[in-house]
Amino acid sequence: MGGKRSFLGYVWAAIRGSTVYMHTTRLLTYLRRFRTVALVLRVTSVIFAVLETGALVILSTVIFVILLPLVLALVLGILITALIEARRTNRMLTRASEGRPVCLLFLHGSEGDFFLWHARDLVKRGYTVILLSPHLISPRELGNRRFYCTAREIGDGIFLARRYYFFSLRRRVLSQRETVYVY
Repeated sequence: MGGKRSFLGYVWAAIRGSTVYMHTTRLLTYLRRFRTVALVLRVTSVIFAVLETGALVILSTVIFVILLPLVLALVLGILITALIEARRTNRMLTRASEGRPVCLLFLHGSEGDFFLWHARDLVKRGYTVILLSPHLISPRELGNRRFYCTAREIGDGIFLARRYYFFSLRRRVLSQRETVYVY
């Protein structure tokens, strides 16, 4: 973030570095090839011939009427649970950081072992450490498979928090504490 001269430069670099951008670029590279497009058209025509129109309509209706609302309900449920759970988590993090500075580390991917070692070192030096997860709902972070909505304690004085919870955390807890942000 500090290496860019303007906010737009930072945003452009963040967009170009995102996995969605990389996957989209890779997909467009494949679609530019004529053979790939021809293969997709042939496979699609075979699928349409096998399923026929009636079965295709039923299949697409099932997907949009059943699966899409289930996924939306799941995501909405997680966000509402996080909103309700945020008060309890804010109290827990306020108590845990009482009289100690807070160090907030932004995780970007699978660098968990380094950050855990660094976090343990910071706790020994008197900090409360909060690791900000790059995932919205993945339970597999840092070797633990237990699901959480806002934040959880993964070690003595070390917490793992979700990105969507960060703004509540910053407003309710970090604004009252001496905080160090490490990107």
